[in-house]
Amino acid sequence: MGDDPTNKRFGEDWARLTKDLLFDSEGSLKFKPDLWNDIRKVIVPALVDKVCITFFPCVFIRNCLY
Repeated sequence: MGDDPTNKRFGEDWARLTKDLLFDSEGSLKFKPDLWNDIRKVIVPALVDKVCITFFPCVFIRNCLY
């Protein structure tokens, strides 16, 4: 699995994304609100659509007649 080119590319892309989100061009930690808005408005909805994870709460019904 470690030699899989798709996994390597995903790891490299993830590292680049986190570096771009968290650090400026000089390597200092910096909050970038514009990039975080892009993540929130573009990437997260796309991930939710692709992964299709839906959580349903558990509902327990108690019938008092039985």
